[in-house]
Amino acid sequence: MDPLYYNGELIRTEEWDVGPNRLYSENYVYQHLHTFAHKPLHIATHIEILKEATRTVFGEEIRLDIRELNAAVETLLKAGRYPLESNQVTVYVYPQGLRDEGEAVWMLEATAQLFYPRYQLRNTRPLLETFPFPHAWSGFPTAASRAASACAHNAVRRSGAEIAVLEQPDGTLTHIDDEPLFLVFGKEVVTTPLASGATDSVLRRLILATCELEEISCMEIPIKKEMLLQCDEAFTASTQGIISLMGYKTHRYFNLMARKVAARLNDIDLRI
Repeated sequence: MDPLYYNGELIRTEEWDVGPNRLYSENYVYQHLHTFAHKPLHIATHIEILKEATRTVFGEEIRLDIRELNAAVETLLKAGRYPLESNQVTVYVYPQGLRDEGEAVWMLEATAQLFYPRYQLRNTRPLLETFPFPHAWSGFPTAASRAASACAHNAVRRSGAEIAVLEQPDGTLTHIDDEPLFLVFGKEVVTTPLASGATDSVLRRLILATCELEEISCMEIPIKKEMLLQCDEAFTASTQGIISLMGYKTHRYFNLMARKVAARLNDIDLRI
């Protein structure tokens, strides 16, 4: 097990006094950070999303400082001997801590080495399927949402698809691994609004900002299953960047808007 950075302290494997199963079985909110040269991208926005989710879901406040988090990420990656190229570091916020602190605490875990530097268009195009799986606090990146997504992916793979978008009881398609689904109709991009259960994320904000920068018409309306058979293109996002989807059922998608958006993601500064 790689070192962890827990509540301001680097903890090596032999010093960790909490069972590894508790890391993922406790309630938490989280964010996946894309790091480059051991520095997280758009850290201020990640912190904003974490604080809002912690406050809304758990009724707790969490202190997260940009400089402290930047330094902690660098320390963690250096301790684990991760390369300077892109990596994924996951930030967890536990409402009562893992050591019975009685208050919200945060933890960092290096969870992946990424294939490409900064945000890119993935070279794989998975098939999409829907999966009805309502869960608590839809719209927030939580332990429950991660479990729901994992279950959905496992289920749809048995039918030949590779990626699952969660379907809510009213038929709205909300998110894929806590990232948005975007459909393209002609030159217009459509995505489900946050008010309808979509999850706020750094990539969602980057994509919407890119559409504005490129003067691409973008509409936020609840996406329904039948729209997957009517659209020209569909794409989602991950820590690595844009994922262009191959198709849904027998319907196949183009790959034009995803390329255009991916080409500008690294030009966006969410602080402006």
